[in-house]
Amino acid sequence: MNTFYQKVMVDERIGYMFSHIQGSHWQKYLEKMYRFWESNIFDVDSYQGNPMLQHIEV
Repeated sequence: MNTFYQKVMVDERIGYMFSHIQGSHWQKYLEKMYRFWESNIFDVDSYQGNPMLQHIEV
């Protein structure tokens, strides 16, 4: 996932969507994404939230 986001951040088409997440906010974002994928891949109850609502708001 870290490699993915390293590539996304510099991508000219979609990198701007992540430019507002910087500094400590970036680490918090990554931790949330780790929990999201852990919950979905390993069926662990580590993520609480509504990802669809978050993306609709963006």
